[in-house]
Amino acid sequence: MGLQLARLVAICLALALAGGSALQREARPRSHGHSVCSTWGDFHYKTFDGDVFRFPGLCDYNFASDCRDSYKEFAVHLKRSQGQGGGHPQVGSILLTIKDDTIYLTHQLVVVNGAMVSTPHYSSGLLIEKNEAYTKVYSRAGLSLMWNREDALMLELDSRFQNHTCGLCGDFNGLPSYSEFLSEGVTFSAIEFGNMQKINKPEVVCEDPEEVPAPESCSKHVSPSLGALRVSGWGPHLWVLSGTLLWGERGAVSSCPPPRPSCQRAECERLLTDAAFQDCQARLPLELYVQACMQDRCRCPQGGACVCSTLAEFSRQCSHAGGRPGNWRSASFCRKWPETEPVAASLGLGSPGKGSVPSPRGPQLWGAR
Repeated sequence: MGLQLARLVAICLALALAGGSALQREARPRSHGHSVCSTWGDFHYKTFDGDVFRFPGLCDYNFASDCRDSYKEFAVHLKRSQGQGGGHPQVGSILLTIKDDTIYLTHQLVVVNGAMVSTPHYSSGLLIEKNEAYTKVYSRAGLSLMWNREDALMLELDSRFQNHTCGLCGDFNGLPSYSEFLSEGVTFSAIEFGNMQKINKPEVVCEDPEEVPAPESCSKHVSPSLGALRVSGWGPHLWVLSGTLLWGERGAVSSCPPPRPSCQRAECERLLTDAAFQDCQARLPLELYVQACMQDRCRCPQGGACVCSTLAEFSRQCSHAGGRPGNWRSASFCRKWPETEPVAASLGLGSPGKGSVPSPRGPQLWGAR
């Protein structure tokens, strides 16, 4: 009886957070019939339901899988590696299983069912493309994947997978926080939740990341925003800002080294409200990306250069939401080497890109810059 009551309270709390104030509703991206999970930069993750958290794991993890008891249609596993020279961590490899096909992706290789293939690669219901900026996989099963072969991986699923997924991307049930970080009255921190998604391999030794208490001084970088927004705490680990989960560790809103000028909130707000992102402001929950930017600036020894991946993610998500972000890069800020042309804002399965043939039908993948 006590367990059922705790579960009922948890569901009611999640529903209240999802449908609370106008400010909360504005912080949720609009629905497009499909949902996107992504990871980028300094171990940032965004679930299908819109929660953003930080999990610094370097093992093999279940990014997202079809977790129904019957026949499972897909699974996406990833492995991150630490960036060189103090840079952002990289996504080192991706193992993608779609029905009877197995696709293994590295920075240089595309391996399908154990055989190296060139791109574009076509098979029944499957298209794999590779250009200067991205490796892209489209499946008629209702799945699209895009990887920049660096730090950013994006997965889009058809809505028929709702309530059927598990992994770092969450359960795709439309309720932020519930089921991923709150289950049967028990709360999980981002570290605990992430470690539960580890793919155990007996032949591989890989240490789980541990909770690191945040220095009190670090919270000063976040506190200016908290006075204007409603903040709730669930247990010792989980914090909710305007109904959206933040990556708290041991009860801290954020975790970073002692204060540095580069951690200033105002600078992140300035970057994310630049004229290039004017068409994005009403389409995305800006606060999530401000917080991610602050984490990047606070942790990264390279200062402002480390926010580039968060700005790139903001641009990608804006395009997916129907916006048209401008060219926010310049010769002196976040320049890409080599220079590449922007990806079309509507790079979908019906239009896989210049010079390619029509691809299998499925969800629309967003453009990126």
